[in-house]
Formats: sequence, C-alpha cells, structure tokens
Amino acid sequence: MLNPHFHLVVRDGVFSHASDSGARFHEAAHLEPDHWIELQGSGGFSIDASVRIQGDDRAGIERLLR
Repeated sequence: MLNPHFHLVVRDGVFSHASDSGARFHEAAHLEPDHWIELQGSGGFSIDASVRIQGDDRAGIERLLR
C-alpha cells in the first residue's frame, strides 16, 4: 500500500519587514498542546511538537535535520 508523506521542519512564528530593510522574526507565543491537537485534527495530518530548537542553536538545528 502506497503511503506518501512529507517530513517538515516549521518555524513557530512569522517574519516581517524591519525598518532597517532587514527581517524581524515574531515568535508565536502561548502555544499549548491543545492548539496542536486542534490543528492536527483539522487537516488529516500528525504533528510532533515535542522538539523545539532556538534559532541560534546551529548545532541543534543540524542534528534535527540530519
């Protein structure tokens, strides 16, 4: 049985334009397990939000992506 699926790494926030022509990251605040359950049930996919790595943890990001 064919079961196509994707593995994704997603940032928990959004970027906006900064006044200095750069980008600014706005972290999603107050995300609770119930939010993930609601999102997961609405789209027919599963989410594992048990791992969170800070944006400046380059070694941690590399370990996760490997």
